[in-house]
Amino acid sequence: MVALSGCTPNGPTAAAPKLPTVTFLVFNPTWETSPAPAQAESEPLILGLTKNGAVQVARADKPASCAAEPTCLTQHVQASGAQKAVSVRLAGLGDTVLLRATVINGKLGTEEDTRQVTLFNVHQAGLNFMLTRLGVELAAPYAPKPQPPVPLVRSPWFWGVIALVVVGGAAAAGGAAWASQPKPDVVINPP
Repeated sequence: MVALSGCTPNGPTAAAPKLPTVTFLVFNPTWETSPAPAQAESEPLILGLTKNGAVQVARADKPASCAAEPTCLTQHVQASGAQKAVSVRLAGLGDTVLLRATVINGKLGTEEDTRQVTLFNVHQAGLNFMLTRLGVELAAPYAPKPQPPVPLVRSPWFWGVIALVVVGGAAAAGGAAWASQPKPDVVINPP
């Protein structure tokens, strides 16, 4: 789902900074072995990819029969209009699963990133958690860079505190000077 930045239900707001976005075409995970110890779905992977807000996701219409070939995946990516594809392949032996996620560049037809994880005593929740984590890791290079901290002397509240200290010091010095003046001993009363 794509949200429009800078708009509210009541009308436009101040322009929000535009995040660099990249569109991933996500294929359903495929098992290389059977029987599959758990069902792998694309939703946890999509959740991880979209967490940082800089990645948009398009779902592949059908599972890619060519999940192992970058050239075949590239054709699917170019046909969809996305820039990159994510292919997830799984292999199981008993309750151990090898999970491999690969990012394919849609323009160049090359593998950009590959992550591989081995899961032991696999169950559905553990597999979904690992797919979400892999999505977060694959989207990390596209996340917005954090703003550097503002130096102390450039922050307005710092100068406000300095002004209060100076004004308070001047008021205290003036009060002390006024209090230290001698009082006249002679009082003149008019007749």
